[in-house]
Amino acid sequence: MLKSITSHLFFSFKFALIGMEEIFLSLGSNLGDKSLNMKKALGLMEERIGSLEAISSVFTSESWGFEGEPFENMVVKYATKLAPEDLLKEVLAVEEILGRTRSEDGYSNRIIDIDIISYGDWVIKSKQLQIPHPHLHKRNFVLQPLVEIDPEWIHPVFLKSAKELAEESTDKIVVKCLK
Repeated sequence: MLKSITSHLFFSFKFALIGMEEIFLSLGSNLGDKSLNMKKALGLMEERIGSLEAISSVFTSESWGFEGEPFENMVVKYATKLAPEDLLKEVLAVEEILGRTRSEDGYSNRIIDIDIISYGDWVIKSKQLQIPHPHLHKRNFVLQPLVEIDPEWIHPVFLKSAKELAEESTDKIVVKCLK
């Protein structure tokens, strides 16, 4: 555990020196050409958000929180200079460009869904933005791809690694790696 905290602190320090933050985003789609939707989102985000540092495999799972089509999901890591609020604006803009419509009814089928999982080791709780994502530790479709690209990532509230959170998850939804 000490090694993972030390390497995480070094990585955070390295980004701080150049004015960058390490961020993790979760992408999902369950409408249309799911893989293409996520590829388009990745392209737009690299133009608008920052440098793509890591990308997980694509995983599939049933919908979470509602009855719907199966999802394809992935987690990506970027280095960004954007402030958290600006990052949220860009994420929402990418979703809108790709045709995402928001429902007042809660969860629904969607062409693209992009969630901010973490922003460095920041903890933010506002009406518009919650970082780290308040449900990430409950969602295997986020945890499994996160563990694939950074098992030693430390949750800034629970102070547990992604690997530990995945091992302790009570989510019953089965998640399978596609590619």
